[in-house]
Amino acid sequence: MTVDVAVQGDCIPLTGLPARIVVVDDHQLIRMGLRAALDAEPDFEVCGEAPDGVSGAEVALRERPDVVLMDIAMPGVDGIEATSSIVAGWPQAKVLMLTAFSDVRLVRAALGAGAYGYVLKDADPRSVICAVRKALRGVRPISAEITELLGGG
Repeated sequence: MTVDVAVQGDCIPLTGLPARIVVVDDHQLIRMGLRAALDAEPDFEVCGEAPDGVSGAEVALRERPDVVLMDIAMPGVDGIEATSSIVAGWPQAKVLMLTAFSDVRLVRAALGAGAYGYVLKDADPRSVICAVRKALRGVRPISAEITELLGGG
């Protein structure tokens, strides 16, 4: 599975100030891996992270990032509810769901809550990086499998 990055130009590093990113996932190893991959890019800066939806929304509203990478299934407040809170308080943030779930109901709920994109966790790190750049360029990154589920592929 890879994110559909048909336009290779979407993966070229951005110029200017680094894009600020918050990572929200209940698994520390996932957060650490994403931070390492993103911080290695010259155009990204991870400005915060959180292990659950409540603290994820708090961090995002405090840090005002360009992008939030958000898991769906977390203890307490899930990623869909957290996304709704973030989008209500900081609509400039592009929240990308980064999750293992390809259930069409969850996809629709996440997009309905204001998620800008939906990327499956089995994507390789390069595809996640390209998905973030794609979002920052105003293109909604959706994993190919999700596009098919929604009837667009």
